[in-house]
Formats: sequence, C-alpha cells, structure tokens
Amino acid sequence: MSTVVACIGAFLDKVPGIGGSVTSDSRRLLSYGVTVAEWYGGRVRMVRPVRTSRTTARHMSTLRTMAGGLGIDVIELSGQVTKGKV
Repeated sequence: MSTVVACIGAFLDKVPGIGGSVTSDSRRLLSYGVTVAEWYGGRVRMVRPVRTSRTTARHMSTLRTMAGGLGIDVIELSGQVTKGKV
C-alpha cells in the first residue's frame, strides 16, 4: 500500500497522517500544501482548485473511490467563481 493511500485512509478515519505529497490533520486533506478536501458534518467536502496537477487530480480520484467504498458521501465544490449580476 502506498503512503499516499495510507494518508488518505487516515483522513477518512479522521486521524492525522503524512504520505509523500499528501498530508492530513484529521479534518483536512492537503495535496502539495493545498486543501483539496475537508470534513463537513459527516461528509467529505472536496474542493477542486482552479488549476490542478495530474498528481493532485489522482489524489482526489483516490479519495473519491476510497470514500465511496466506505459509504462516505462526498460533496464536490469547484474552485471556479461565477459572479452574479450586479
């Protein structure tokens, strides 16, 4: 098992972890220092940065798959901002 997968698993278990370029402080998951997911109630809220490296996209995909396997809901938010009418 890779250290990245172990760290994502730690995040889903709500415990701190470090795995290569992924870290968890038990409530947030960071890829290369950028928050990509956080616990929001009993769900994982995934924040998609406007620009994402292939590796970060892979981390997010792994998180999505692992959370689904555990029956944890994932809410996905886009980093894109749409301005309303003024």
